[in-house]
Amino acid sequence: MARADAWTHEEMILVLNLYLKLPFGKMDRRNPDVIHLANIIGRTPNAVALRLVNFASYDPQLQQRGIAGMAHGGKKCGVYWQKVVPVVWVVVNKTLLVVVNI
Repeated sequence: MARADAWTHEEMILVLNLYLKLPFGKMDRRNPDVIHLANIIGRTPNAVALRLVNFASYDPQLQQRGIAGMAHGGKKCGVYWQKVVPVVWVVVNKTLLVVVNI
């Protein structure tokens, strides 16, 4: 089940998706959502939890609260944070505008 190879694009997107749904304190290898995703992508729960904390190191909202995430968070997480998160926020904001105007 566990793998030592590089994280794929699909795995990174799935973990980032989970990151955006979990509060920082729930990014743990024992969390059922972390375990479930780990089983789906063939990684260990610890690997998924570590990747979640890597993403946390790039989260400006956590930084504003004095939460640093993991020091030297994976560079790949930084790339995904810069490319994907702004697009997600645009979609969320547009969705909210539609809902408010219904």
